Amino acid sequence: MEKMKEKRAAKYSENKLKSIKARNEYLLTLEATNSSVFKYYIHDLSDLIDCCDLGYHASLNRALRTYLSAEYNLETSRHEGLDIIENAVDGLDPRSDRQRFMEMYPTAFCPPAKFEFQSHMGDEVCQITAQPPVQAELMLRFQQLQSRLATLKIENEEVKKTSEATLTTVQDMVTVEDYDVSESFHHSRSTESVRSSVSETYLSKPSLAKRRANLQETEQFYFMKFREFLEGSNLISKLQAKHDLLKRALGEGHRAEYMTTSRGRRNSHTRHQDSGQAIPRVVESCIRFINLYGLQHQGIFRVSGSQVEVNDIKNSFERGNDPLTDEENNHDINSVAGVLKLYFRGLENPLFPKERFNDLLTSMRER
Repeated sequence: MEKMKEKRAAKYSENKLKSIKARNEYLLTLEATNSSVFKYYIHDLSDLIDCCDLGYHASLNRALRTYLSAEYNLETSRHEGLDIIENAVDGLDPRSDRQRFMEMYPTAFCPPAKFEFQSHMGDEVCQITAQPPVQAELMLRFQQLQSRLATLKIENEEVKKTSEATLTTVQDMVTVEDYDVSESFHHSRSTESVRSSVSETYLSKPSLAKRRANLQETEQFYFMKFREFLEGSNLISKLQAKHDLLKRALGEGHRAEYMTTSRGRRNSHTRHQDSGQAIPRVVESCIRFINLYGLQHQGIFRVSGSQVEVNDIKNSFERGNDPLTDEENNHDINSVAGVLKLYFRGLENPLFPKERFNDLLTSMRER
């Protein structure tokens, strides 16, 4: 009986160690998946829009300027309307257009709710376990991740620089006037910018064919580098999520303000209530920033901020960082106010209890 007892105890310890390792691997993969999905909606979609938008604004600019030149010669009485169109053409900006487009459809460009931890056979431990049997292994894995991240960041930064340089080259090649029809129109106001970069060599057929071939080759190279950059940044995001999770598990990081529990499942806006301090850091930091830069701002708490910036600030707080600590006003005040509103809106227990709602309305009427 003693031998059987020892044998079963050893088997129990072995199975328990296996289950701990399996749970740790599941939590690491879960964190990496959440980070990858978040990165796709916050960063990759924006980069993909820029990639697909390549050359569109330049072509639209040239087409509308040609149209303006013709209209000014045909109907001089329409100058006022044409001035409005010309101002709109001058105001074409890919970045601001992309920003407005994403803000118009926040539901399409907001990250979905994170994947929740699903317990298995009653196992409700939703944190990496750094117990002595696996602590050394986790420490080794943490160091390997740290080294790999440093190498990948350097490589990805080089790919990014190459991609940006190639993009500049492509844009320069695209903006060359391949089909100049300005000679058909003689109004100088809108055609000066169109004709300024045109030379006779550009209009020759051999030169045109050669430049088109070079443009296609450069575009293919740019797309290849862009793909490498996305894949590299995605891998960095996954490894960084695992790295940060292991860092917290091994006690090397600060405790995050927003914590997820497997019992109390709340939506993604209510995961930040347990901060361990009297006033949560997100509330204190947002109020400090608004007090410094927003008291004279018109429309605060009424005008919506950038959804992308709101998500960036919120997720920075979720990772335990404070993005508003800088002594410079480098954040949109409406976005900071939006983060504060989002926090109070997502509280499981409202700041003003529901049972006191009618009392608040009565006191407001009495005033």
